[in-house]
Amino acid sequence: MERPRGEHNMTDDQLIAYNDKRQRRAKEVMAKADVNYRAQQRAENLEGYLARTLRNKLNSQAKDHDRTLRVAKGVRDRAIAAKKHECKVCNIAPQSTTALNKHLASKAHAEQVRLQAGGAAKKPSAETTRSRNFAAKNLCPSSWNSDENTDAFISYFVRSTNPPPWKRNCPDQEPSRVGGVTV
Repeated sequence: MERPRGEHNMTDDQLIAYNDKRQRRAKEVMAKADVNYRAQQRAENLEGYLARTLRNKLNSQAKDHDRTLRVAKGVRDRAIAAKKHECKVCNIAPQSTTALNKHLASKAHAEQVRLQAGGAAKKPSAETTRSRNFAAKNLCPSSWNSDENTDAFISYFVRSTNPPPWKRNCPDQEPSRVGGVTV
């Protein structure tokens, strides 16, 4: 701990307070000098300044990618927790103004607004109903995550008129009702 110049009889608490104040002042002076230096660099050569700034930022991110991800996650989490950008109709809190604007322009948001205004739920389109019925009849839920069955699914639609190969020996396949239709 540094003592002030001259002869001062300071207690330990006073000495700690003096050093804290001195360090704060030094940080303020350095920050102001940094701001002035950056403003001067920007004024002298804007294009070079922006290129250097970007290069430094990318180098810093490349050196410690995990830290960059942690910082970004912290920023996102704080924005969500603060509900700075919030859609009260849909009860969601996007991370940014851009994400909020995109949500507000979406069909899902418009539907929620319509439902809250007392509208009835829309019936699914004919295409959606056909798709759901096909999936209920022909897809085995236990095999949806299988790459082999994904390939079979694609090849069925592209080339084949035979029954789908993933439907064979499916333990989960039982008659069920989807969209009001027994499948």
